Amino acid sequence: MEKNKKDNEEILNAADFLAIGDDFDENQGVMIDGQVISDHSEDVEQLKKEKEEQLNFEKNKYYDKKSFKRMGWGLWLAENRKNITKVIIVLLIAMSSFFFIYSIYNLIVYFKSDNPIEQGINNNLVLENKPRPVNLRLSGVTTFSSSQSDDLLAIVKNDNNNYYSIFSYCFIQAGNDLNCQESFVFPGEEKYIFSLGIKSLDSGKSPLVELRDVSFKRVDNKQIPDFELFKNERLNFPILDLEFSPASSKVSNVIDLNNLKFTIVNESAYGYYEMPLNILVYNGQTLIGVNRYIVEDFKSGQGKDINISWPGDLRNANRVEIIPDINIFLEDVYSSYKGD
Repeated sequence: MEKNKKDNEEILNAADFLAIGDDFDENQGVMIDGQVISDHSEDVEQLKKEKEEQLNFEKNKYYDKKSFKRMGWGLWLAENRKNITKVIIVLLIAMSSFFFIYSIYNLIVYFKSDNPIEQGINNNLVLENKPRPVNLRLSGVTTFSSSQSDDLLAIVKNDNNNYYSIFSYCFIQAGNDLNCQESFVFPGEEKYIFSLGIKSLDSGKSPLVELRDVSFKRVDNKQIPDFELFKNERLNFPILDLEFSPASSKVSNVIDLNNLKFTIVNESAYGYYEMPLNILVYNGQTLIGVNRYIVEDFKSGQGKDINISWPGDLRNANRVEIIPDINIFLEDVYSSYKGD
């Protein structure tokens, strides 16, 4: 009895390892699918061992399936790594190209614009730190009269150090344009603008001068870090053997004329199709007369002898100043370069 009771207890303990659907009867032993497997403890021990092995197998199988599911993304990434890398590279190249082209476009628009500041605002560029150019200053009109015509002169001043200006100017009398011309003024420069040989001037009314179509162009500090050096390299024209004879010297027996002789040398490295020269005649510090002469086909290293005459009462003249008047920012004024 004691032995059978002990066997039954062991069989009861073994019931925990039975699968669902397996039967157990204390009087008949262990039954699976309606059949008696065993009523002995040795068989129970064997059954325990088999059931443990079966459970371990099922458990390992479960975890293997779960691990495989977790590995699914990793396996897919590993198999498609090259394609994914290519897609990422193409996307990065496309983004880089877009931003590069956009940047180049805005730079071109900025530097090609006649008014970079307004253009920058229109293109939503942050240019608030760049100061706007101030307006040109203009003096009143000075008149130099002769027996045949009148010369009109005014002074224009550019107070901007980083902008030069291109403009038109007109001398006006009684609301009518007497003469209109185009000119320019360099950064920080003060210069004379004038019209020569005006014959329709009414002596009873004072002429006026008016600036029109004024535009400013910014000097690129990257290309031209030193504007004075840039200007001096291109406007290096020494004046030699200057000789001025005022009208009282009777140069002509027909008309009393002023005569000016000098030699101008192009010591710059640049040739010019035309080189306009403003001629200013002074009595001390007082300007008493003006004229203009154009040197044509002025090559680098070349010297030219100039001899000009014009009417007017310049008997008190004691100083003559000759100033080149050419916009060196324009490429089409140059005929050649010494290094070519």
